[in-house]
Amino acid sequence: MKTVDIDYISNYIIFNSHDIRNVYYYFDLTEFEIISIDELKSKYGFTDDMFSDKITLQYVYNIVPLATIDRDSEKRNYLHSLNNRKIDREIKNLDNDGLYIYFQKLWDTERAFLLKNWDEYEKKCCIKLAVEWCENYNILYTKGDVYEHN
Repeated sequence: MKTVDIDYISNYIIFNSHDIRNVYYYFDLTEFEIISIDELKSKYGFTDDMFSDKITLQYVYNIVPLATIDRDSEKRNYLHSLNNRKIDREIKNLDNDGLYIYFQKLWDTERAFLLKNWDEYEKKCCIKLAVEWCENYNILYTKGDVYEHN
């Protein structure tokens, strides 16, 4: 049976999540490989309107959209996880654009140390999502003992 590596999938989830409204990466269930929207268009002649029909993509072409993570929500969750009342007050009423700016500005302040674990946090979120995505599509995956799928 074919399997995919969870790290491989989770890395692409990070790349796929820069704009969660537009999926850029898909997964070919036949070849067990990630394929970009551009490759699907050039290699198979897909058109933009074909990507909105997820049922046809999956059951006719055996192609499924790769998961995306809502980075804005995860940034907010990360900041809340710091249990810092000042930050909680500062971000309470921020929309996603304001939160993005706030997060970026934190890197340039003396409070940048608060973000030292962000990359690790984001990676864990993507691995968790990758596992859920694989299970949703009945894709066998590997990743040591912790993520081994039986």
